[in-house]
Amino acid sequence: MISYQADKLDEEGCYSNLNVPRLLLGIVLGVSLAIRIYYLYETSGQPVWWDEANYLVKAKSFALGTPSTGYDSGRPILFSILMAPFFALGLGEFGIRLALTITSLLSVYLVYRVGTRLMNPWVGVMGAALFSCHYLSLFYTERIMCEIPYVTLALLAVVFFLSDDKRLIWASGPLFSMSVMLRYPAFMIPVCILVFILITERTGALRKTNYWVCFGLALLTMAPDLLVRGLNTMRATSWLLAPRSSEERLVGLWNTTKVFFGLWDPVSKLVLIASLLLAGWYILSWKSRSSDRRQAHLLLALLLLGPILLQGLWITHLEDRYLYGALAPACLLIASACWHLIRFSPISLREKVLGISSTCLLCICGVMLQHSTLLTMQKRTSYEELRIAGDWLKNQKDKDAVVVSQSVAQITYYSEMSGVSLPQTQEEFFGLITSGKAKYAVITGLEVHPDWAMRLDPQTAGLEVVLSYPEVQPRMVVLKRK
Repeated sequence: MISYQADKLDEEGCYSNLNVPRLLLGIVLGVSLAIRIYYLYETSGQPVWWDEANYLVKAKSFALGTPSTGYDSGRPILFSILMAPFFALGLGEFGIRLALTITSLLSVYLVYRVGTRLMNPWVGVMGAALFSCHYLSLFYTERIMCEIPYVTLALLAVVFFLSDDKRLIWASGPLFSMSVMLRYPAFMIPVCILVFILITERTGALRKTNYWVCFGLALLTMAPDLLVRGLNTMRATSWLLAPRSSEERLVGLWNTTKVFFGLWDPVSKLVLIASLLLAGWYILSWKSRSSDRRQAHLLLALLLLGPILLQGLWITHLEDRYLYGALAPACLLIASACWHLIRFSPISLREKVLGISSTCLLCICGVMLQHSTLLTMQKRTSYEELRIAGDWLKNQKDKDAVVVSQSVAQITYYSEMSGVSLPQTQEEFFGLITSGKAKYAVITGLEVHPDWAMRLDPQTAGLEVVLSYPEVQPRMVVLKRK
């Protein structure tokens, strides 16, 4: 286990000349909170996406007994369980968004803690600043999805695992398990920790009771989910065993790497590449004077590469949010590269190098913040049509009605009516309507619809248009059985 203590001087004694005041961390956290509160104010009323609706519709069903049609049973259930009390207490969607904002701020602080434990407070505070302003961190703070909670729990687990207190090491096991129960691919994070232990401690790790207790508590925490939802969990993780050729895996890894580096502006991308080279030098230089620095860079490199390898080699569907687990180690590696630039500079130039590095980091944070704000504000009205349709249906006070749509989760969440997907053939759709099994239909241009749906004549199906949005060249219509 890494034993390096940040309050000790390194070999050059430079840490004493570059002490990090607590005020600097307070400024980073204060600015981070202000940015997130502003984002919350601007986006608190934004419509939910399909993924968000999947979790929300189940949470509302747990709390209020409303229908949960559209929920994918293969998804982890823990996130919906955690959100249910917000609906039961009347706090609703805004309360959940506020809780996610606080959780996101906690993740910024935890990045600082990890950086401080592995390197020193300068690396921690610089890494936290970068992490706080990155698009993935800010954008998904405003989306009711499991990215922010699972990464926060994983970071807390890493902080506990790196502790010298055996009780915290034990507690890291359940935290890792809860992270996985929020998002199954998060299992790669504890796997990276395990690989790190095997590399650094080898067979000696098998004789450490703390590790066995941690592992046992992790299994006990996961047991209810595995026993109750075993089949669903196996179905959700079946992609691990899905056959893929070596060529497909290499192409997937290449595409994943391109997407990951595409998340950074040109300057931070160059610094990230330099930091990876620095980490590689430390890892491969086994005769380095500082074994602790080598171990710290090895752990960060593993935590960075783990999610990228998992996504590239096994998961076929690629979205930027799937790489959120690699963001914190990437930010800390960038911060480490900046710190080494300061540490290896001549003492007479050290203050100037510190000033230049800090200015560059501020510029990088500013560029990332501008990018995050642009994308967040652009997408805050996406899927507005579905919320309008769902709210209209809810106001009809027709709770027993069934709605046919291609966005079942969102329509069910907003309307609190049961829903079914559009059939593949027009004849099946007519059967649903004429038999009385469905009363409403929602047709939009948002999801991929069967070809017949875009050519449907409402009169032929015995339907009438009761709502269209917008009125001129509508992108959404609600149809009702006559």
